Amino acid sequence: MDILQKYYIYTSLDKTTNSYRGLISYDNNMKSLTKNGWKIQGEFFAVNPYLRPIPTGMKLFSFEIKNYYPYDISTYKLLYDIYEVDRLKDKYHVNLITYNRPVLNSIPLYFYQFNEHIFPSFSDKPPNSEYNLVLGVNPIFVLKDKNVSFHCGNGICFPEPVPSINMNPFTEDDDNSLSFSKCLNFCNSRGKSILDTINDLSDKNSLKNHYIVIAVIAIVLLIIIFILRTRFVA
Repeated sequence: MDILQKYYIYTSLDKTTNSYRGLISYDNNMKSLTKNGWKIQGEFFAVNPYLRPIPTGMKLFSFEIKNYYPYDISTYKLLYDIYEVDRLKDKYHVNLITYNRPVLNSIPLYFYQFNEHIFPSFSDKPPNSEYNLVLGVNPIFVLKDKNVSFHCGNGICFPEPVPSINMNPFTEDDDNSLSFSKCLNFCNSRGKSILDTINDLSDKNSLKNHYIVIAVIAIVLLIIIFILRTRFVA
C-alpha cells in the first residue's frame, strides 16, 4: 500500500451557463473527460485513506462525484466515522487523508460551491462571483511533492525543510529527514504528543476536582449532622 497517493484535479467550463466544473481523481488518463473539454489543472499528494490509525494532525475527507452529467463533485465532507470510508470505495467517491490545518511546506486546496457544483482550486479566489467557499474545513492542506522528507514534531509529521531554530528541547537528532512511513513510526514510538498529554492531564484534573467537590460536600454534611445531633442531645 502506497502511503502517499497522487491525485489529479480536472476542471472544465460550461460555456452555455458560464459555470465551472471540477473533480478530483486518482486517474490522469480519463479519456472520457478529456475528449469532452475537461483538462488537468493540477495535482497533489495526500495520505492513503485506508491508513490506520489516522496520523496526528490529519483528517479523513471524502468527495462524491455525480453519476450523471456533468460528473463533477457534488459533496465534500470530513468523515468523523473513519469506518464510513469502507462503504465509499466505489468509482463515485474519492477519499484521502491530509492536514486540516496550515502546515509549513504544505499547500492549501480550496473548495468553492455554486448550487450543486463544487469546484476545487489552489487559488484563494473563486472562479467567478457566483461561487462561494464551502462551509466547514476549507481549505485543506496537501503536499505538492511525494519525495519530500518529513520531521516528527509533537507527534505530527511535518514536511521539510523545517526552521533551523528548534524551539522544542526534546527533539532528537534522528527525527529529521525521514520518509513519511518512517516518520509515522518514529512519532508513534515516542508515544502521545504533548497536546494529547495536556488533554489527558486536564481530564485527570477534572476528575480529581470532581472527587474533591464530593469530599467537601460529604464533610459539610457530616458537620451539619454532628451539630444537629449535639443540639438534640442538649
